[in-house]
Amino acid sequence: MNSRQSFLFTVMVIISATFAVRASNNMFMTTLPLLARYNFHFSEFLVGLISTAGATGTFIMSAMINARLTSTRRRWVFIISSFAYMVVFPLFYISSAIVIWPLVLIAGFVLGAIMPNIITSASLFSDRKMRERILSLYTLTLSISLVAGPAIESEIL
Repeated sequence: MNSRQSFLFTVMVIISATFAVRASNNMFMTTLPLLARYNFHFSEFLVGLISTAGATGTFIMSAMINARLTSTRRRWVFIISSFAYMVVFPLFYISSAIVIWPLVLIAGFVLGAIMPNIITSASLFSDRKMRERILSLYTLTLSISLVAGPAIESEIL
């Protein structure tokens, strides 16, 4: 693969991963309380607790683990977390009041490795102009995903 193809491949991975993860993360954080409350009849306290559990998993991975990893290990954690999220996210569809707890913890935990590493990969280009363009594309993709995510979510619901 030449450098232009490698660059285009990297950009496509950053854009598609950003869109998919941010849109699904938004769906996850907004639909989870509704699922817990209305499908599993959780109390208000448990709805808050399960939402907190997902955010806590994200915080632990992002701030306490991911930040301390070397770049090689961080890359592997990113790849493994991406596959783990791909497996875990659809399982919410078949979850129960018991199974939802580990799913939330796992999803939150792996999201803590995915989002920070996408932005890091977007900023690794040595050429300043190219790096700024990639970061602009990353930001644009975040915005588009926050519009498209709820549209997809409403269709699913």
